Amino acid sequence: MINLIKTMLIVNVTPDSFSDGNDYFKYSDFSSRLTNIINTTNAVDINTVDIIDIGAHSTAPFNKNISYEEELKRFENSLIEFVKFHQGWIRPNIAISIDTYRPKIFKSVYERVKEICCNQNQNPKIKFIWNDISGIIDDEVIDLLSRKENEDVSYVLSYNVSSQTGDREIGVGHMQFAKDMSKDELLYDIVDFFNKGIEFFSKRIVDFNRSNIFKRVIFDPCFGFAKTRAENQILLANDNLKQVISSFPPEISWLIAISRKSFLREKSELGSRDPAVIEKIEKIHLDYLYKWMREMPQNHLIFRVHDLNVAQSVINEHK
Repeated sequence: MINLIKTMLIVNVTPDSFSDGNDYFKYSDFSSRLTNIINTTNAVDINTVDIIDIGAHSTAPFNKNISYEEELKRFENSLIEFVKFHQGWIRPNIAISIDTYRPKIFKSVYERVKEICCNQNQNPKIKFIWNDISGIIDDEVIDLLSRKENEDVSYVLSYNVSSQTGDREIGVGHMQFAKDMSKDELLYDIVDFFNKGIEFFSKRIVDFNRSNIFKRVIFDPCFGFAKTRAENQILLANDNLKQVISSFPPEISWLIAISRKSFLREKSELGSRDPAVIEKIEKIHLDYLYKWMREMPQNHLIFRVHDLNVAQSVINEHK
């Protein structure tokens, strides 16, 4: 059962992320963080971290969108720089997730990392994930998943109601599309969204449901994006998330990301990075992860977290 639970560790190379802004913006801090993650994972029998998720553009609603050039520069100054100077860093048991809603950013970073690894004569069997919060499936997504040379790429399809605009560049403006739905409306809308996603893929990709591509699409209910505080609380409550996930085949993987989200905090704690506040919300966070592991033991769940200790606690609980 252990293989049904995976952990994705967040490393943001931004100056303004709500949780770890500026912590890894400098290359030296980023390099130390990645080295620590890799060494920690290699030191234990069971993976502490299965996926490292690297983001260069904070979509927190209080921030501003950055340009394509600035986002790419941040990846170049962090992940790509790290790959250049750390030969042998690749581990087949750790996937690299690139968190961006821009297809060209993903392609540029993905292709550059693979190119460097090949030039260094490393065995480039590392797996990649395009963590796309836009919720938009377009020709670029279909093309990426369909190409044989991209079989090492998985794709995160995110439930984000701003996707109805078809505009990937909404970015930090996603909250203006929140609908404040009732429980029944929200759960129905999420299930309907993913069913339409499967239908779209099935029409555009031959034998999608029976192909390896089906297993490379990850669903994300996308806590926090284009949702009111009340809507996020609905998804947390009772067995509501289980209801959504149980509506689909058990082989589908689900990305669950509530780590340090504002709806886990009291209003007086919003924006605080006080260690006592962080410790408190991480306890709440872990309680939900344990709850979902108990409720959905047959489902493939990927927990996106900020803290290595949280990742280790999840794995220890599930042994």
